[in-house]
Amino acid sequence: MADAQTKFMPGTKADNSGFPENFVNRIFIDTKPVLDDAGDVDLNDVTTGSWAWVASGITSQTPSANETTTNDAYYDGGGFTETDVTGKQIQLAVSGNRKVGDPAQDYVDKLFFKFGSAVKTRVIWIKNNLPIIAQCTISNIVPTGGQSNQKQTFSFNIDFNGRPKIFNGQLTMTATSVAKIYSASVDSTKKAANDDDLVPAVVVEEAAASNQVKVTGFTVDNTDVTGNVGDKPKVVVNKIVPDNATDKKLIATSTDVTISTANFEADGLTLDLNLLKAGKTKVTVASEDGGFSQDINVTVNA
Repeated sequence: MADAQTKFMPGTKADNSGFPENFVNRIFIDTKPVLDDAGDVDLNDVTTGSWAWVASGITSQTPSANETTTNDAYYDGGGFTETDVTGKQIQLAVSGNRKVGDPAQDYVDKLFFKFGSAVKTRVIWIKNNLPIIAQCTISNIVPTGGQSNQKQTFSFNIDFNGRPKIFNGQLTMTATSVAKIYSASVDSTKKAANDDDLVPAVVVEEAAASNQVKVTGFTVDNTDVTGNVGDKPKVVVNKIVPDNATDKKLIATSTDVTISTANFEADGLTLDLNLLKAGKTKVTVASEDGGFSQDINVTVNA
């Protein structure tokens, strides 16, 4: 991709102070989550994510606490009731119009018929410049709908799973060469004055000029894996070309993690498959720079 020949006009950046408008809040979802055998995603390393900005076609983002409460009348209350909040689940309700080709919307759209761990990922929510991260489930997906001569509707919920986390430093979200896809990094040298405070996030909206050399090819030693439930076969990636590729890191995703999970070992070339239940799925091995990918068909017998 050629280096950008334009940049945003100075003075047009949003102001987060005073009465900020809602568009200063940002949601990023990981479109290539890696789940462990328990169906959980890692919150401790954000650099591994492919973070899609939930923005194109979106007209509304509404947070709610979904509190669990108890209401009790005690003898010393004079007949009046006390309310205690005993728990909550944070939820972000997202709605707007369907925009085909947008990475975030396309990712959510593909989850419409899925359930279980297949609809779990992680989310970064930047609220008035202050970021948190959480495991989440994508639910209540409405991929299309409406009157015949109107734009298609689109909506879904992001349900936080468990306690959200803050960052041990300053989060920076940087636009990549793929539109609306961001990389994430954390500068641990930039700390808040108090441990309970959040460090404001930095969002770099334009991809930096780069002389990156992308991966153009690699092969795997087996593109059709067959095994029984409980087997843990390995697939080895052969030489990655060109030799001078800037980023040779590979990622693996399974279209159905309930049938088989896929995770690379520390060498980055040996892929461990965990066959969980009978069925067929596809595992895609791709270079993180988006330059090349290879599909592996996986068949699991009972």
